[in-house]
Amino acid sequence: MLLILSTFNVFFRDLQQLVAIVLQLLFYLTPIFYTRNSVPLHFRSLLFIDPMASIIEGYQQIFYVDALPSVKLTAYALAAAAVTFYVGRLIFNRYKDAFADYV
Repeated sequence: MLLILSTFNVFFRDLQQLVAIVLQLLFYLTPIFYTRNSVPLHFRSLLFIDPMASIIEGYQQIFYVDALPSVKLTAYALAAAAVTFYVGRLIFNRYKDAFADYV
């Protein structure tokens, strides 16, 4: 995700203010101080937007439930990381030649 944001920040300087707001919203969307089961059912699907939610939930299962994280959570976290990295690398490689013109 940082590859994508840093690439577009070169071209759109005001993006860093927007990123600060979005990161703060994602912090409250990530279930750090609450569990997935405490979220109402109609809002629970929003937790899948944030890939960190599955990682945090895996840690909660390890430390609080004394169980291994489910394979589904781990697979989702790995898949989200792989897709994000691949898309970020594609975007970065596409625009890297234009960085010198804008910096």
